[in-house]
Amino acid sequence: MATREGIGKLLLVELIACATTAGKHVMIADIESTNAVSIQLHRSLGFAPVGALPQIGRKFDRWLDLSILTLPLG
Repeated sequence: MATREGIGKLLLVELIACATTAGKHVMIADIESTNAVSIQLHRSLGFAPVGALPQIGRKFDRWLDLSILTLPLG
């Protein structure tokens, strides 16, 4: 498994470029709220938090919250 090698950032940068080229207006990231690494990655690329959905999902017998971030394009 590739972790902390920058692959996720490379993929996200390319995805942002493709969405921009395609004329999309905004990107939305929905991330499980305790996934600090993913949230920080998105924030480092300009995504900003806009909301949260508490207890929206359940995994391994615990409720999970969802953080919502957006990135305006163009």
